Amino acid sequence: MVFGTSIPYLTAQGRDQIATRADTLARATPFRNVSIIGGVLRNETDPLYACRTTHVHTAPEHAGRALERRLRRVVLGGRERWKGIGVYDDTAGSPPIATQLGMAADLVGPSGWVVLFLQPVLPGPPPLDDFVAKLRAAYARGLRVVVRIGWSGAMRDYADPSSNATAYTRVAVQIADVVAQLPLPPPDLLPLLVHAGNELNACNEWRCVEPAGVVFDLATRAREVGGFMDATMTRLGALAAARNGSVSLAHASIANWNMEGCVCGSNDAVGAGSPGTAFLAELLRERSTLYAPAQWLSSHSYPYSNSNYSTDPQSKAYRGLTYYRAERAVLNKSLPAVLTETGWARASSNNPVSEADQADWTRRAADEIWRRDPSVLAVAPFLLAGRLWEDSGIGGWTFADCPPGAIDAPCDGALTPRAVLDAWRSL
Repeated sequence: MVFGTSIPYLTAQGRDQIATRADTLARATPFRNVSIIGGVLRNETDPLYACRTTHVHTAPEHAGRALERRLRRVVLGGRERWKGIGVYDDTAGSPPIATQLGMAADLVGPSGWVVLFLQPVLPGPPPLDDFVAKLRAAYARGLRVVVRIGWSGAMRDYADPSSNATAYTRVAVQIADVVAQLPLPPPDLLPLLVHAGNELNACNEWRCVEPAGVVFDLATRAREVGGFMDATMTRLGALAAARNGSVSLAHASIANWNMEGCVCGSNDAVGAGSPGTAFLAELLRERSTLYAPAQWLSSHSYPYSNSNYSTDPQSKAYRGLTYYRAERAVLNKSLPAVLTETGWARASSNNPVSEADQADWTRRAADEIWRRDPSVLAVAPFLLAGRLWEDSGIGGWTFADCPPGAIDAPCDGALTPRAVLDAWRSL
């Protein structure tokens, strides 16, 4: 369900309304998976109700119908606007951003999605000119954007003093200041989706420098990560409210698998493994309302262990590809899901797959699972291109490869499409 103007706003304008929010009704509807997106084009719908005597009877009927059509196009897109791709240029050997955005626009089509990575916002304020240019270039190509915010080093090192790494008010202020400077998309590409952090249950993402050798368990990490998420969402929430729905917020993604312990200093993962939902449960145990302000869910719904595709609900592949559903079940909150990462790796150490299988399974997952689920707002597989992520680097995730060269060599020539790129384009 998508709406622009909220019940509290209507009530404030003197209109009689049933004081039951949509989210409450969704939670009371166990027989249907209802996703709710609020505040869409609120800056245009609110004025229609701002003056009861003026707007109830005199707003042109065609204007209301046009706005309804626009809401469907912007948010739902008739289900053809779900397709996206991850576009990253943060590692050596990444293709120029102009090359990637041009290929991405051709791949996902008008009003398709790209994930863009903004880092580092810490330790000091970043120069934003380059990233602002990337955003404007994406908008110019008719692309919707998901912004992922990152940082250098260990976030624990930026915690508030004497907080035992569980409070991050200074960090939150800096992140919000950065987001406030980002240009908004044109009206037909709103809202701008923003989240801060990446797989914060993973040892290599929520890193620890000192004390070296000490093992931090899952519950300890959840207390720290929850403090970061809470502070960041509070600051960004105030910004999003001021932007009247033009910015939509999510918490950082939670990897679909985590280990019980992380070794400080080396950031090695130790102990027993468990699904990422165990970390989500720890987050909520510490902060029960942590996800209340979230407007969408950033999910990394990878097939567990790079397993062969299957629609068997008990299979590793299917449980991984629908991990976003397990996340929502733990959260007990209906959130539209954006799969900001997913896919198969050709050269995975767990289960290498052929190029043909990678292409076929990605297409089938979209056709047989994600496109059939109206709660999935967008799917952006990892990733379009970059030497580090090719078969000779880490995993073989790429949809297109750079010309032959060293892993850190510039990627300035034409990109060679992989089979998965054509399969994704065909959807």
